[in-house]
Amino acid sequence: MTKAIEIPGWAQAWLESAGDPLRFATGVMGIPMPGESAKADILPLLQWQVDMFSAIRDGRRYISVRSAHGVRKTSSLCILVLWALLCHGRGVKVPYLAG
Repeated sequence: MTKAIEIPGWAQAWLESAGDPLRFATGVMGIPMPGESAKADILPLLQWQVDMFSAIRDGRRYISVRSAHGVRKTSSLCILVLWALLCHGRGVKVPYLAG
């Protein structure tokens, strides 16, 4: 009899997140959604981050975020870079621009 291999939740999320940076952030990185309680020292996503990740998932090509200091723009960019590098294989190019 063959024993079934159990896939951890984060690994299943990784397999499902090639086209969805929001799934990557919540399922693989373990970042809570807005309104959920913080896990250890990981703060939940802000609603604008959910909107941005969803826009990318939905195929929006040009996204601009204009805001003040300390609203997690850099951390959002880091999540997107990790998502692109870890979910899209060799040869992926990740253009980004920061002030």
